[in-house]
Amino acid sequence: ALVAAVEIARSAPIAGETWILCLTDGESSGHPDEATRQLQAAERLHTTIIGVALAESRVAQMQALCRPRANSKGAYIASGESAAALQNAFATAASLLPVSQTFELDGALTDEACHALFAQYMPTHVTDARLGMLRQTFWVAYLHRRVLVFDQSDEFNYNLEHDNLGSTLMEIMLSEVDSALRTGQERAWKAEAHRQLIYDFSHPDGPKFSVICTMPDLLVAEERDKLRALGFELPTVEELATRECLDQYLARALSLSLDERGRIPAIDTFGFILTLDFAVKLLHIHERVACRRPCVIEGETGV
Repeated sequence: ALVAAVEIARSAPIAGETWILCLTDGESSGHPDEATRQLQAAERLHTTIIGVALAESRVAQMQALCRPRANSKGAYIASGESAAALQNAFATAASLLPVSQTFELDGALTDEACHALFAQYMPTHVTDARLGMLRQTFWVAYLHRRVLVFDQSDEFNYNLEHDNLGSTLMEIMLSEVDSALRTGQERAWKAEAHRQLIYDFSHPDGPKFSVICTMPDLLVAEERDKLRALGFELPTVEELATRECLDQYLARALSLSLDERGRIPAIDTFGFILTLDFAVKLLHIHERVACRRPCVIEGETGV
């Protein structure tokens, strides 16, 4: 049965990872070596096996099936025969799945349920009837990009260390989307503690997150401590005034290469004076383009 499941998974590959969840008492008409060979050749396919009252002599075989490659993420889970034991085993198996894939276990939302969630969470300045549907479309596009980032991030999907990583990231995402869609983008960034997530796609295991805050001294101590506990070190006011710091964050966000001095060459080539205000505007422009939203740049001399 496991060999057949692997063949089905390999015949219809998907862009992400595939998981096979097995429930067994250890008895099989086939030989586990064949299944192991199939799994070794199936990259991004992971197997978790729940063994029900399994004989000790079978455990090593099951563990080998769950870990056929160095990058395998599956596991063997021993279980008793009672309903409570099986429930606990399935809960353990579900915890191994990427967080974004566990949402699929709930099934697709109906249109009515989606509209109810929009009504609950969409800000009033987005739902204002005088603005029509365009701003609501923008809001959905911004959040859709962020959901895709979550889907691709191993740092989020396989997080076992920080209990509130996802909720903290989503809270920042919602606030930055709210900020991006408000009318009047003439902002004094040094007068507010605006937080912006940086999505770094240069890593092979998916995007990494970092946070920049335009005025960290204005951030409440509780929020600063929470971000630090999650592994996010905010640059200081002094660091935000340096090219090295601003170039580093822009390079991560825009997927640009730094030169041997740790600077973005194009900024020096064209003689730009990079400031915090200009860096934040570049991040906002990049987000609009990444979300495929119209982006009109207006200066003192016109559009």
